[in-house]
Amino acid sequence: KLTFNASIDYNIQAGNNRLQPRLTYSYTGRQYASIFEQDDYYLMGSRDLWGASLTYTAGPWQAELYGQNLTDQVYIAGSQGNNVFYGNPRQYGVRVNRKF
Repeated sequence: KLTFNASIDYNIQAGNNRLQPRLTYSYTGRQYASIFEQDDYYLMGSRDLWGASLTYTAGPWQAELYGQNLTDQVYIAGSQGNNVFYGNPRQYGVRVNRKF
């Protein structure tokens, strides 16, 4: 019945370069994995997901450190028949981009 997302970020200018920290939060309330909402068999629990990133931009280059599902919450993202699909575990990494 309730789903929302929130994020906060800030741009720090350093000459022609920019540093941007960001924190994100996503809440998804309990939901059914089927149109048959008759019993708790199809009911998926709520989830709280946190993410963060730090992006550095210099000219055409951009480098980002990121993390998703920082609390490593285990949750069911969906199901079909007897198959259950779990959401992604904690992930972190680096992205590098260049604009042409």
